[in-house]
Order: sequence, then C-alpha cells, then structure tokens
Amino acid sequence: MAISHDIKPSNFAIGRPEINELRKVYLLDFGMCRRYIDDNKQIRRPRSRAGFRGTIRYAPLSVHIRRETCRKDDIESWLYQQIEITRGALPWRSLEEKNEVAMFKERCRYGHCLYEMMGGCPRQYIEILKYVDSLRYYDVPNYNKIYKLLRTAIKLFKVPEFPIFPLANVYALDAIQQAKQNLPIQLAPAAFQQQPIIDQAPRFFNPPPIHSSRSSLPTASLREFIEHRAQQSGLVFMPLRKQMDGKHIYQLYFLMFL
Repeated sequence: MAISHDIKPSNFAIGRPEINELRKVYLLDFGMCRRYIDDNKQIRRPRSRAGFRGTIRYAPLSVHIRRETCRKDDIESWLYQQIEITRGALPWRSLEEKNEVAMFKERCRYGHCLYEMMGGCPRQYIEILKYVDSLRYYDVPNYNKIYKLLRTAIKLFKVPEFPIFPLANVYALDAIQQAKQNLPIQLAPAAFQQQPIIDQAPRFFNPPPIHSSRSSLPTASLREFIEHRAQQSGLVFMPLRKQMDGKHIYQLYFLMFL
C-alpha cells in the first residue's frame, strides 16, 4: 500500500465505455509513490522531515511544510484537482514559488478566501476539506463518507454521471486536418457554439473526460487527446472558456496556429 504523491488530472484516465468501464478510474504514473506500510504490515513511523514530492499546484500542505505524508494527503490533492475541474482554476494557479503557494493554500481554508476558492463548487467540497483537515497521520480516512458527499452533490445538482459528447472529438480532429491543409480552422458549427453540450447543465460542474473510438488514446480525456494531437501537428493548445447568459455552462478546448 502506497501514497501516490502526484495526484493531478493528467494522472487519471477513465475506462472505455465499450467494455463497460465508465465506473473504473485508472491512476497513472507511480514514479513518486512511497509505501506507508512496512514489511510487517504496520504503518511506518513518520520521519521528522520529508522531502518535497509532487506537483506544486496540487501538493498537500503536509508536503509544503516537509511533514511526513499519509493517506489523507492524497485526498487533499484530489480535492484541489476536483475544485480546479469544477470551477476552471485554483486561486494560486499563477504562482510558482512553493512558499507562496503554501501560504495561499493555508489562507484558503478560512473566511472569504475559502468561499472564493470554492466559488461555483458544491458545498459538499467544503465539508470534504474540513473532514480531511481533521485527520491525523495514523487515521484511516472514511472513504465512504466522501463518496456519500459526492453522491449528494450529484443528486442535488442533477448532474449526469456519464455524459458523452460524441461530436466534440470530431471537431478537434477536423481542426487538426484543416490545419494540416493550411485551411482556416472552423472551431465548431454555430449551433454547437450556441447550445450547451449537456442539456440544462448546472453551472457547478464542468463535464468529465470523454472517450473516442477514433483516438489512439482510448482512455484519455478530450483535453489530453487534443494536446497530444496538437503536439503531433505542430499546433498550440489554448483553453478557452465558453459562457452563456452569464452562467458557466461548459468549457471547450480549441487549437490555434502558432
């Protein structure tokens, strides 16, 4: 049993729908993993000081202060990831210095900063954050509690569990082909630009990854798929936020020339 130390969106993939794996989530890249159970199947005693492991944006506070990590820390990193996916960005997204990011993460646990970070997110995210912060090194996280909070959020905001966007990756492929032929890129038909991908999509959530039978990366998200194809085609990947009637409805990712 190990702690990942590198929980972030690009290290997850969803199973393929054609083999009924939409409920299966794959964790990728175990290069920073560290076992928290010793050979005697006992939890390791925490070191007095641990090195920095992980990605600054998603690293838990324990990593920033060089404290030994435990099971709750991967959950904290996962929650930062979920906040970013839900609202589009984390408050410290433009910061690169570790200490500055750590101070921001600490401030975002209280008062106005907390609600600024959680703006547009289900209130259950706040409950999860407070629960994770209450855990100590030897505590076993109650994963079922977190699962129930997420199920409550899904039911409350009527979010479809498995929204599939069959046209989205077709437009991405068309854009790449147009670029190769030196043709003007048509991002999407007017009807597609005017309509939300999910009917009556709540502003609290962004759509999860989709899957493409046309892609050589069948378990990758649309974003990763486009990034991969853009790199192959010598294009620049630029994320653009789409808004409609003042509400954050969905997010599209487009390709543009250098």
